[in-house]
Amino acid sequence: MSYGKPKRWSLGDEVEKPSKPSKRARPEDERPGKNSGDKPVVTFPSAGAFESTLAVDKSTLKHFKQFGIDLLKTWGAGVVSGFGNYTALGSGAPLEAIVRVTNRPSLLVTNGVFADPAEAKWRVALNANRQHILQALRAVGRVECENPDVPVPFLGTAWMVTDKLAITNTHVARMLLDFDGTSGSRAFPKNLGSNKQSGKPFRAFVNFDAQHLTTGESRVAIKRVVWAANNWEKITNYEPDMALLELDDSSPLPAPIPLADKPLRVGSQVVVIGYPAKDSRNPLDEMENYFKNIYNVKRIAPGDLTEYVDESHLKHDATTLGGNSGSVVLDMYTGSAVGLHYGGLVHEYNIAVTGAKIRQVLTSVLAGVNVELPEADSASIYVETEAVGRAPSDLGDRKGYNKKFLGRELPVPLPTPKEKDAPVLKYQHHSVVMNKARRLAWVAASNIDGELSKQIKRKNTKWWTDPRLDDKFQVGNDFYTGTSYDRGHLSRREDTAWGTTVETANVGQLDTFCYSNSAPQWWAFNQQTWLGLENKVLESVRTSGTKACVFTGPVFSDDDPTYKEVQIPLSYWKVITMVNEDGDGLVSIGCIISQGDAIATKGPRPGSVGLEGIQLGSYATYQVTVEHIGNVTGLNFGTLVDADPLKGTTEAIVIESVNNIRLA
Repeated sequence: MSYGKPKRWSLGDEVEKPSKPSKRARPEDERPGKNSGDKPVVTFPSAGAFESTLAVDKSTLKHFKQFGIDLLKTWGAGVVSGFGNYTALGSGAPLEAIVRVTNRPSLLVTNGVFADPAEAKWRVALNANRQHILQALRAVGRVECENPDVPVPFLGTAWMVTDKLAITNTHVARMLLDFDGTSGSRAFPKNLGSNKQSGKPFRAFVNFDAQHLTTGESRVAIKRVVWAANNWEKITNYEPDMALLELDDSSPLPAPIPLADKPLRVGSQVVVIGYPAKDSRNPLDEMENYFKNIYNVKRIAPGDLTEYVDESHLKHDATTLGGNSGSVVLDMYTGSAVGLHYGGLVHEYNIAVTGAKIRQVLTSVLAGVNVELPEADSASIYVETEAVGRAPSDLGDRKGYNKKFLGRELPVPLPTPKEKDAPVLKYQHHSVVMNKARRLAWVAASNIDGELSKQIKRKNTKWWTDPRLDDKFQVGNDFYTGTSYDRGHLSRREDTAWGTTVETANVGQLDTFCYSNSAPQWWAFNQQTWLGLENKVLESVRTSGTKACVFTGPVFSDDDPTYKEVQIPLSYWKVITMVNEDGDGLVSIGCIISQGDAIATKGPRPGSVGLEGIQLGSYATYQVTVEHIGNVTGLNFGTLVDADPLKGTTEAIVIESVNNIRLA
């Protein structure tokens, strides 16, 4: 593919390395620090390992002034975005900034998956849109070079914007360009095989991995710089701080990130994906708080779109550092790019080229070239929506949960809330008690018969709303469409798939696909320890041919965050009840999966944690007393409180594996 004749790029006055003579003679009045007139000298961190000087004219001052950056006041400080480790640079108003000192995490990516944030606001938003973000992660890489003239391991960030082109900042791409040796301007090399002046080998790559605690790499060679802004630092004939890199497509490249087809509303949540590097222009204590001394690897940083400066620039407050130059600013709800990050002002804002401006430049650069830009979908790009099904016509015949399922002498009552207006919906082998105000279930209760259990494969299943309850009291398909929240079963389909015939078992499992039996579940809820908890108990039930009663539900809180007008529970509970080994009583096991805010008592026992004031950075599963679950949910569990092996304790046993569960 040919993109036409390479354009020329000029920095205006040449950037000089300290203690090295200029490659061209300049008039005396243009030399830094000598009779500069209206051109004050500022520090220019070109590659993070040395400091350079740049004579800045009035137009440059004017350009940065419009974004609140006064170069005169920051004279001698790093003011233009750079790369690598800035330990030698002075303080001041840097580009690449920590804007907010709290609630703007930078999350590590390991094996293609980002870490779960501690903040409830971001946990809900990120997990609701996890698939969009994971798709975009694959298209973001670290710009690296192999050349002794460039004393840093990487230059910045780039991401796929077409099938063969990656986009980054001009001030990142400038390290890949050659001086032509005559006019002092830089020219695009036709390839990156060698440096024109020194003749030393020069190779550059985009590494789409470079993740924390992850082996292997996916390095793709950069063939050439197709386009970069001309005189990008000047306000006159201003072109955005962006550049296009042609990559080697001999092997499959990641799918490009589509550009947003319309501006995102101010206040919307975004994610910045890139490779932040240690940058002492930001407060060291704040960097340590967010980054824990782990730099130069892929991270995502959520934040808000805070302002549109003009049609070409937007501001955001996601946390960035040097190395984030060239990062994508992603609309997490559609998976489309709304901006190309390039700088910021510490404790004030970060700034990016808008998606509209990127599209405009690409359209111009690629004119006459057979390249199609990926288009964004306003609803959902990567998530398939599940078709809406119809409710069974014979729901009125369902008997629901049976409290005498374990024996007439050992009744297991359905837990009940204090609210009187709590409809009970009956299905095959299970029932649901609805919380009309929250549109979700207080509790889903199921009977399990291990002897009659049937293995039924899930095929062409569709979710449906229960016609016996007004749709306004059920969280239905409209909520889940366009998000990556799972329609999480409360009563599991495996639990109710039993009966004397396969047909009966099939009705039981199909009845679990009612929205009354679902809750928005994030990926951590389905983690191995949570599913393993029930699997271990149910395996015992099935292999011994015995029975069990299982109750599951959310912990409702007034502080639960809201997404698409639905308050999302952050904690869930489960109580499993069986007949004891002697056959003359019950045993009930209670567990909570929570970040800790649902826990409220203490316990000194080794291997357990106190339940008061726990602050955890990610979800964990605990075995707790049934009484405690009743306290935090407001449900009445009746005699099950006395059947609990933890009765009388005030501890929460951390369940790191199913072997930690106490069954007696």
